[in-house]
Amino acid sequence: MDDPVSSADAFLFERFRFDRRGRRLYYREAGAQVAIGSRALDVLSVLIERAGDLVSKNEIMKAVWPETVVDLGNLTVQISALVACSMPASREAVRLQLFRAAAIVSSPQ
Repeated sequence: MDDPVSSADAFLFERFRFDRRGRRLYYREAGAQVAIGSRALDVLSVLIERAGDLVSKNEIMKAVWPETVVDLGNLTVQISALVACSMPASREAVRLQLFRAAAIVSSPQ
């Protein structure tokens, strides 16, 4: 199947493919879109942009909610949504990998 998304706009990690330009997250094998909110995708995009770096909660919050004062609970909810997309057996691994975006993100070949 031809992928219309260029490698600069698509990122692969675990069982997922993230289309940053289209702002969609897909299950790689099934090709089905993951039902997830736009703020969670914003968080994922920040982590992908900083792949390999430790990203602080303050940096994420400034990037996702740039001109809005929000409670830390909002970030927790978005991280939880990203974790919930994973298989139950790998949730803890995904949680750790979301905070350290290195090693889970690669550009498709």
